[in-house]
Amino acid sequence: MAGFSVTGLTSGIDYGQLIEQLVSVEKKRVNSFNEKKTDYQSKVAAYETFSTKLGTVESAAKKLKDASTFDVKSAEVTDDTILSASASYDAIAGNYVISDITALAQANKITNVNAKSLADKDTTTVLASGQTFRYTVTVSGTAEITTITASSNLTLEGLVSAINSTQSAANSLLTVTGTIINDGNASTPYRLVLTSKTSGSSGGITVGLDESILDLDNTSGTGGTTTLQSAQDAAFKVDGLSVTKSSNTVTDVIAGVSFTLKKAAGSGSSYTLTVKNDTDTIKANIKAMTDAYSEAIKYINDNSKYDSDKKKGGPLYNEGTTDSVIRRIRTIYTSAISGLADDTKVMAQVGLKTNRDGTVTLDEGTLGSKLTSDYSDTRALFIDNTSTGIAGVAKKLYDELDDITDFAEGSVTVRKKGIQKVIDKYTNDLRRRYQLS
Repeated sequence: MAGFSVTGLTSGIDYGQLIEQLVSVEKKRVNSFNEKKTDYQSKVAAYETFSTKLGTVESAAKKLKDASTFDVKSAEVTDDTILSASASYDAIAGNYVISDITALAQANKITNVNAKSLADKDTTTVLASGQTFRYTVTVSGTAEITTITASSNLTLEGLVSAINSTQSAANSLLTVTGTIINDGNASTPYRLVLTSKTSGSSGGITVGLDESILDLDNTSGTGGTTTLQSAQDAAFKVDGLSVTKSSNTVTDVIAGVSFTLKKAAGSGSSYTLTVKNDTDTIKANIKAMTDAYSEAIKYINDNSKYDSDKKKGGPLYNEGTTDSVIRRIRTIYTSAISGLADDTKVMAQVGLKTNRDGTVTLDEGTLGSKLTSDYSDTRALFIDNTSTGIAGVAKKLYDELDDITDFAEGSVTVRKKGIQKVIDKYTNDLRRRYQLS
């Protein structure tokens, strides 16, 4: 069947062909609109990815820009079954001797004395509805009485739950923990135990109880409590100095060091606690920044290429913004820091060498050697040296990226917004031309 055509009756014009030509022109125009829109959308997506990669560099630089985060210390002990330790950035490297661990800190623990134990913990009523159970906790001369009034019959489990859910509004130290122990008795094994929440004798903790209630099933008439564990301080020496502490976790004897005593090894015991720069972690942090930096550079390189076969550039080809960003951060990475030691003023001197494509290769051996032999100067190359006013590479890089990626006014953000406006214009022009909804 022949194609449809309309021929002018008098003019000789082939209107069918004319219509086809007009439709073809409009199709090309629409396709051109869509191609340009797609290209710009690819640019926005590429900038989004680039921004994310720059954010990764910024986060890595943040760990290295301040002394408090650059300095990572490790703490090791000669016997971790006796004590464990950790060190913060401001700990002073060196060896410390922890010796004569004669006692561990412990809390006061009591139970009911002369009383029969219970055959069960979840059936028998130990505190009837309306009855009260009172106990007193004293810390450093401050006493507080806590009263529990049963709203219904309480079993031993119910009483323990009520004790543990009661917190002192005035002082959280003035509370106890209730537990149930099984003493092994074949017929009546269950017994109530109260333990103060504060360890150490320095707190002066005593627990007084309403004996008629605690002595749950006592038939002897004597009642009362017995001490299962006395309150006591930890006792030990640090570099020959005698120390007592109410807690087994000690945070205020060696500056920047926290250690926890696990066993009372006795008089004559001696263990070495060593604090040193954790160069492995510091190297890993520097590597993380370097890898993230190189990844950002590589992403720009890959997406800025021109394909001569397709006669088309990548989404970031000929983008002045990305070129400017790369120049700014590359200058920081490759420039010497004025005021630092001559042998530690550029990144290449500590093992970070810039390649021809702009990426950076890390020589971990060189970096490790510099951190070991010349820690102070190597550290100064990265951090914000507040005492001298010299900003290191990590500090400069962080500040530059913080400006570049600023959510409102950063150059990357501004460029993305500009491209989005072009996309919106193409979309609106197309809608107006063809009256699309």
